[in-house]
Amino acid sequence: MPQDQEPAEQGTAPSRSRRRALPLVAAVAISVSIALPVGALLTGVTSATTAPLPGADSPAAINPPGEAGFGVFYVNGVRHVSNWSDNRDNDDQGLPTKGRTSTYNQARITYLRPEHPTGPNIVLVPGYGLAADIYMTTPDIRQGWAQMLYEAGYPVYLLSPPDRGESMPIDQVNKCKAGANPPKRCWGQGMKAYYGQVGRATLENSWPTWRFGPKFGVPYANSQFPSLPLTQNYVEQFGASFVPYLGTSDIAMMNNTIMNDLTEDSLKALLDEIGPSVIVLHSAAGTGGFNAAITDSRMVRAVVAIETTKCPPAGIGGVSPMAATPFLGIWGDHIKPDAPGGHWERRESCQKMAASINRTGLAPAQVISLPQKGIRGNSHMMMQDRNNAQVLGVITEWLAAHGV
Repeated sequence: MPQDQEPAEQGTAPSRSRRRALPLVAAVAISVSIALPVGALLTGVTSATTAPLPGADSPAAINPPGEAGFGVFYVNGVRHVSNWSDNRDNDDQGLPTKGRTSTYNQARITYLRPEHPTGPNIVLVPGYGLAADIYMTTPDIRQGWAQMLYEAGYPVYLLSPPDRGESMPIDQVNKCKAGANPPKRCWGQGMKAYYGQVGRATLENSWPTWRFGPKFGVPYANSQFPSLPLTQNYVEQFGASFVPYLGTSDIAMMNNTIMNDLTEDSLKALLDEIGPSVIVLHSAAGTGGFNAAITDSRMVRAVVAIETTKCPPAGIGGVSPMAATPFLGIWGDHIKPDAPGGHWERRESCQKMAASINRTGLAPAQVISLPQKGIRGNSHMMMQDRNNAQVLGVITEWLAAHGV
């Protein structure tokens, strides 16, 4: 097969009706010219915690709101007493933090709940160096998938993983700076320096890796990503959405056990609160998300993989560990072997998993290459591409057709 030729699309097992089928969501073609005010999405009830328990880690109480509307709460946080918070330990006039309690490992959940849901819960998880905001609004200020799904009747939950943004465990960085951690956790190369560095994605690296174009500032002729015109500040809007994250720039994240474990634990904690859901995993969220689905498939109605890390290999007898979970993989355009990001190999691994699931016959599985459906120009950030509503339609139609 020529290197730039798309592989044949993976077939899907006969559809089944595991639960009530959704209406075919043509509603995702709703107007995308008006975005909901960002402030409206960040209001609502936040989590409540009980009195701190100094000297011990304990689960932080959460009371996620149950009413319709928009808001924010947190899952998986624990109370944590640290001697390494910051440099204000001897500040009698300020806010000393040494030996005091904060909350660790929490994931921020932004929710959009319709008053009369017509579909299953949808959980949206972002990839490397990104917050869940990527699903809210595009760089050119159009509606994101979260608003489209909400308006189509789906309860939506956006999960920002605990290794980044406001949840990043700064104590660990300060502890490394003080020389208190074992060297393998603070200094050196790769994973050895996980706790000793804070990073942020860059436009130069993301441009070719996420396939906006062959090199920074040069888009593909058919690119759907809103990078042009440069005078409209779209690229700067996109770059401003990158959040600080803890650890290495291991973009594959396969061996990034700390990040993967935190993502998995947070996702399972959210599902415990809201019940069985469709989980949409983007890029580096794949490994932790797949693990969550494997651990308790009863809580996962389907997995939708948006150009994720490699899918889990088959186990004994060629049976996939996700054999009982409906699976849909979506890949965009301009994917070639040996290109940055390893998207070709990732797609191949998910095609193998889909074939394994279909052989078992317990759940439907399919990997869709958008160019084979005549949908061209999509980047790794397809939830922000100009045709994001069309791509979301592919997903919701697949879910409805298979009774999810």
